[in-house]
Amino acid sequence: MEVVFNGNLCPISENEPDKVHQKHLDLIKTCFWSKTKQDDHQSVLFDWRIFDFSIIPIELISGIYEDFLSNEDGKDHQSQTGAFYTPRPLAEFILNKVLPYPSVQDAKYNLKVLDPTCGSGIFLVESLNRLLDRWEFANAPKKLDFNTICNMVKNNIFGIEQSKEAIKVAAFSLYLAMLNRLDPKKLWQNGKFPYLIYDPENTNSKKQGYNLFRMSTFDVGLFEKIEYDLIVGNPPFKRRHLDNDVRQYLKKYNFAQEAILAFLHRATTFCPQGNIALVCGINPLLFNTGKLYQNFRDFLFEKTNVTEIYNFAILRKVPKEEDGSLFGTASAPTGIVFYNNVFSEKQSNRILYCAPKSIVKHRFMNGLAIDATDIKYLPREACKKPNATIWKTAMWGTERDFSLIAHLQSYKILADTFKEKGWDKNAGVGFQTATPIKLNSEISKIPFIAADKVERYYTPVHNCDTILDTVFYRTGNLTAYKKPHLLIKAGQENKEFCSSFLDYDCSFKKTIYGIHIEQGENELKLLSAFLNAQLATYILFLTTASWGIEREEVKPNEVLNLPDLCFSLPKVQQDAIIACMDEIIAIKKQNLPIYNIDKIEKRTDNLFYEGLNLTDKDIVLIEDLIDLTLDGFQNRKESIAFHPTIALEMRTYSQYLSNAINDFLKFGGSLRSWATIFPISPKIPLILVALRLNEVHPAGFIEENSDYNISGILKEIEKDTYQQYAESIYYRKFVKYYLGDTIYIIKPNEKRFWSRSLALNDAAEIIAEIMSNQS
Repeated sequence: MEVVFNGNLCPISENEPDKVHQKHLDLIKTCFWSKTKQDDHQSVLFDWRIFDFSIIPIELISGIYEDFLSNEDGKDHQSQTGAFYTPRPLAEFILNKVLPYPSVQDAKYNLKVLDPTCGSGIFLVESLNRLLDRWEFANAPKKLDFNTICNMVKNNIFGIEQSKEAIKVAAFSLYLAMLNRLDPKKLWQNGKFPYLIYDPENTNSKKQGYNLFRMSTFDVGLFEKIEYDLIVGNPPFKRRHLDNDVRQYLKKYNFAQEAILAFLHRATTFCPQGNIALVCGINPLLFNTGKLYQNFRDFLFEKTNVTEIYNFAILRKVPKEEDGSLFGTASAPTGIVFYNNVFSEKQSNRILYCAPKSIVKHRFMNGLAIDATDIKYLPREACKKPNATIWKTAMWGTERDFSLIAHLQSYKILADTFKEKGWDKNAGVGFQTATPIKLNSEISKIPFIAADKVERYYTPVHNCDTILDTVFYRTGNLTAYKKPHLLIKAGQENKEFCSSFLDYDCSFKKTIYGIHIEQGENELKLLSAFLNAQLATYILFLTTASWGIEREEVKPNEVLNLPDLCFSLPKVQQDAIIACMDEIIAIKKQNLPIYNIDKIEKRTDNLFYEGLNLTDKDIVLIEDLIDLTLDGFQNRKESIAFHPTIALEMRTYSQYLSNAINDFLKFGGSLRSWATIFPISPKIPLILVALRLNEVHPAGFIEENSDYNISGILKEIEKDTYQQYAESIYYRKFVKYYLGDTIYIIKPNEKRFWSRSLALNDAAEIIAEIMSNQS
């Protein structure tokens, strides 16, 4: 087999002739040769010479390899290495952007492609197929021959991979791809495979390849002498037990110890003029706040030209039955970054940022839907800030949210207030019991409260327990255990941010942050009310690193970085909020029905809004994010955000839309805006609202139209709203159709797309379009 095929398809090991005998070969022969008789004297119907290699897709080979690797090494090993199998739709999505199928505008095929961690070779095979398609397009009517394909592989396809097993699978996959482009009947006349694998341990120079390098990406090697036109791949997201070369590389550039950051940087040294598109962990790329992460972001956004970033974090927990196959094996939130080293005067001052949130399964499609609201164009200058929170705000919010967050963050932060008042000395996390080294018998003498027993606003003493521990790894800030104090949970309580005022001594573990203020009951109550308020939840969800990305938790430093929107309030609002807290505490101490608290919470929220002079539009943003966006993240497909829209919600949307347009039109004469809504069955997939710009009705008038033909029309329109971009990945279009003095707005029948905040956003877009047309 090695003599016939050559290359790395069937290499012979040193001891193979001693272990393989004729009986083994005869058994294999019966599987592939139709003239051979089996024991039952029946001919084998399969003849490999007429086999169609196209029925063995590369993703099957990679999948089989992954399964074997997982079974052999275990899931934990795969998680530790930070590697996950690249699904074909993801590879296709990336290559559709950086190496699209040939066209009159782009059919260049002499491109050198590198996958710096090629694994079993899915990116390389897909890249080869596209380059061959481009060759055929540019050289029509010529047909590919074996020599042309071999030259394409040897001159244009390169990979680096440390694993011996994986790199063999990559070579095998490339050979299959080569055969797939030929007529199998001519296979015997088509020469031999080239050697592809370069292995430093191989002493036979005649069998040394120069395409797939079995080395580390951080080695000094022959692959460094090639100038690549395109780099694509899926490097490991490993962050613990890093290889020494990776660790030293990160240390050299003063980056955080995350493997993916090293690969993202290293890729720029291979590709000075071409494009780079790499799958990456989205947390170290955008959200982790440490100084070394900021150093990397300073490099990425100052020293390279980032063009697009895709944040697929929301898909990490999607079950496979809900089409979570894209990132089903990923243990960390995943994304894609497209960038290069090419700067020019034509460089866009904005970066495309996309954070998809919809998995759709119905008669037209089954897969990921990228909605219009998932795509933002972010100012490059704002993205350049190493500690920027714009990525998180853009992921879940709108442009109006950017403005509101910026306004709220103009206040000094809580940490500064704490420092000014000396409260910071009496604050800290609780104790740790792992690997105990510190003796303290006093902690066990006071009540202990577990994190899951902490309640919002106030926690009754009967929720406490006792502990027997007297030796600790860390004892925590002992002063923070004293009354009166405030406890802040890292995680949530029933999916709500949770802080609790306590008027008794109590210890806690490190997942709780405690604040003690001597004779400061009212200050702690005011702070607890703020941290439990919708306002704090709004800011935390749109700015913190983990909540809404990976873990539903908020770190103490993120709480302390909140703007001081409680102690900055006028005294009249402070006193009223403290009185509300006293009411809630009384209810909890007396064990009265909990629903009585809801009205008090609403009153408290309104006191914050009033004291901060927030507008109705500001409050709409806050309420919609919590009721729909946050609920959609936490409850997923069960969330009301994905439920059909009812007539009242359509009317409210139209009212806010019309009012916003009228605020603009009142400066331009007598023209006014009103709307027509079309209430339909919840089963209809789309909703239509018609915005009228005339004087037929008063400004803000809402008309209902029960035209039953609308349902059928919307069903027909739906199939044209989906545009497939890659296998299982679609763009879902929203429709705005201008006809005379009417603007028809068509969007999916889900509450989240017909909220008050989306009405304000849609109005801003319409106004911009009107002004653009006028100019």
